[in-house]
Amino acid sequence: MSHCQSQEEVEKIKSGELLAELRKVPENKLINKGKPLLQEEINQIVIEFTQLIGKGMSQKDACNIISDKYGRGYWSVLKMVSTTKNNLSQNQVSSLFD
Repeated sequence: MSHCQSQEEVEKIKSGELLAELRKVPENKLINKGKPLLQEEINQIVIEFTQLIGKGMSQKDACNIISDKYGRGYWSVLKMVSTTKNNLSQNQVSSLFD
């Protein structure tokens, strides 16, 4: 196709004719983005993450599941889990499950 042919085809397009072909914007799943977390919520997220990892799930998949469930971003979940686990001793982590 030569340059002239493509220019002719472009000129044939009517205003607004291609709008229906635009992709649809995906729904925003991060409904809680930027909202403060309660300690109870953090504990629940750490518990669920630990349980998913314990069942053999990869860290990536576990973060994605929790991200979808709680409306938080992937990196937010990962940072929350690693920070919480680093700040707690093993006994304190175990006590979350009681």
